[in-house]
Amino acid sequence: MDRSITSERQPFSLKTTNKDERWCVENVKESYFFIGSYDWDGSHLYIDKETEKVHFCSPDDATPLYTWDSLEDMLISELTRLYTLFTEDGRQIDKSKSTLPI
Repeated sequence: MDRSITSERQPFSLKTTNKDERWCVENVKESYFFIGSYDWDGSHLYIDKETEKVHFCSPDDATPLYTWDSLEDMLISELTRLYTLFTEDGRQIDKSKSTLPI
């Protein structure tokens, strides 16, 4: 990977989502810590620090659409699932197919 402006992948800034943009999402609680998003539609992933569960939500509402019991469960589940959507060199097999977990 490189950090050139033409690179498709960019680092995800935890500060941007957790400090600067978090209040643009409805139903956010102080205990939510945003850890990522999906390029497909801008949906978010966050950890509820009170329960340690990981939640998937829409781009504008933190109401969970899908929940994993832990960060480890989410990582294993998503890595396994996403692996089936891409070739070994990282190209998406079907660009019309959603990459979202639901």
